[in-house]
Amino acid sequence: MLQQRARRLGRSVLFLPGINARALEKLRVLPCDAAILDLEDAVAPLKKAEARALVCAAAMRGYGPYKEVAIRINPLASEWGHADLEHAVRTGAHAVVVPKVDSADGLREVAMAMDALDAPSDMAIWAMIETPLGVLNVQSIAASHPRLSTLVAGTSDLSKELQCTTTPCRHALVPSLAMILLAARAHRLRALDGVHLDLENAADFFGAATARRRDGL
Repeated sequence: MLQQRARRLGRSVLFLPGINARALEKLRVLPCDAAILDLEDAVAPLKKAEARALVCAAAMRGYGPYKEVAIRINPLASEWGHADLEHAVRTGAHAVVVPKVDSADGLREVAMAMDALDAPSDMAIWAMIETPLGVLNVQSIAASHPRLSTLVAGTSDLSKELQCTTTPCRHALVPSLAMILLAARAHRLRALDGVHLDLENAADFFGAATARRRDGL
């Protein structure tokens, strides 16, 4: 049976570009519960290998006993995905974040690849739900594999895929977010909301964080 690490708090989760060495170092003193070190959207194609080296070195140095570290890889179907996964497994990070999960089979493919790489039994998978197909399949995704611990709403990409306008109330996203939350709760998984993009407005950030907590995300 898969051994899970103790469930950690996920009140504050930072997304960090894997190519930003300064941000990776500063993370050591930031009082967040968890961080996602990103090798996918935040890194240009020509910088993928460099970012992978930076992220893996940072993760292997560790961020202390109280900070959860997850590495977002590129899709396995991409030219970088398998190398990302292999290096992420070597770091012993708490989790691998899989982007654009559309189906249970897609998630199981990642889990099988982790097993083949002898990933630690308690290394989890966080699945990003950020396409209409992923939302429609979220129930089967949530039930797909014991390594899955967290569903992450990829709200930026999902908004683009839905061709909707993002508003503070996020009315267009409510049905999708509700489906993600329901699937997570039904299968005792953690649900995380997407990133808050307005970094300059502290009041707006506080209001958004309060609303998301109230909504269960």
